[in-house]
Amino acid sequence: MNKNGKLKKKFILSLFSRIFLILAGIVLLYIIWLVVWSGINSANIQEKALQQANLTRPPDISHPCPEYRDNYPELASVPDGQIIGQIFVPKFGKEYWRTLFQGSDKQMLDTMGFGHYDNSAMPGGVGNFSAAAHRNGYGASLEDIDKISKGDFIVIRTHDYWFVYKATTSEIVQPDDTGGILPVPYQPKGIASERFLTFTTCHPKYSTDQRYIQHAKIDYWAKVSEGVPKVLLDAGVLL
Repeated sequence: MNKNGKLKKKFILSLFSRIFLILAGIVLLYIIWLVVWSGINSANIQEKALQQANLTRPPDISHPCPEYRDNYPELASVPDGQIIGQIFVPKFGKEYWRTLFQGSDKQMLDTMGFGHYDNSAMPGGVGNFSAAAHRNGYGASLEDIDKISKGDFIVIRTHDYWFVYKATTSEIVQPDDTGGILPVPYQPKGIASERFLTFTTCHPKYSTDQRYIQHAKIDYWAKVSEGVPKVLLDAGVLL
């Protein structure tokens, strides 16, 4: 190979190396934005939303509230984009909480934590209270969903009430399988008489190939004015 040929080869290799480094930098910046900045932005938006909705610290955070297992309150539905309450999952750590909003489109999930599926039951209601959240990026609200075990608690707080659920079963399904959020999960003709909860998110992490579904059933409800659920106090959850 003559001198010109060697110089040409060297130039091409240098050009490809620079292109590779530029592309690698773009990918790295995207990962930083997705994992870090989008999470910080989502947390700030959720904190502000809580304050605007007056969903501040309960009046008594030192005593467990009485537990009620009948005469459940019925929550009225709310318009898309309106806050419903907060979600606590003690298994995810004492600092974990996310906001719950009405509506489950991508724009909602990118900023608001959990999105409540339209036409599913409200928290504590008869049927299947169902909500979706991201598994990575935008706060990764359900990043550790696979760590939830049978019997673990999931707590929903609205302005006036606590609804405490216990995890039951989970499964992995295809993206177009919506049977898990039916009023009676996977029973199209079922007539709801129990109070379920279902969370949905992408599976596996960093992929949209499948959906991870986590189910739970109501354990009890309580009044925010009367204290905090014992499960949150026992876990040292920061309110």
